[in-house]
Amino acid sequence: MASSVGVTFCINSEVTGPEVWDEYFGVRADFSHKKGVRVLTPPDRLSSGEGRINGWVMCSEIHTQSEKPEDHLAFMIEILGLPRVDFPEILIAKSSQVLCFCSWDYLVDVQCPLIPAKLMNIFAQSGINLETDTYPHISVEE
Repeated sequence: MASSVGVTFCINSEVTGPEVWDEYFGVRADFSHKKGVRVLTPPDRLSSGEGRINGWVMCSEIHTQSEKPEDHLAFMIEILGLPRVDFPEILIAKSSQVLCFCSWDYLVDVQCPLIPAKLMNIFAQSGINLETDTYPHISVEE
């Protein structure tokens, strides 16, 4: 059984601000920052320096409490309206890069879940390379 699962979707750019992606996806990012502006970090403190790039970030674990990676991927597909076949060209036109990864902790004696090909294909149709990260979770008995 997984103990922590999430999908993080990030768009970074030197020139395109996060408001462009709010409009494109029709949803505000969970976290965004602008180049040259100090970032508000938890717990509501301003960063010591200014942002070096523009960023737009959506995190499934804020919205989905499931321990199944496919539920987090399905959330991201729905909220971003994937597939979007125009997305790769728009990224190029906006001088932006995307990073999307699914991560989970797992108990060492349990096999890591497989991501269904159907879900991977939806991301691929939008030109998004879905990366996966797994982290072994070791139970320590007291």
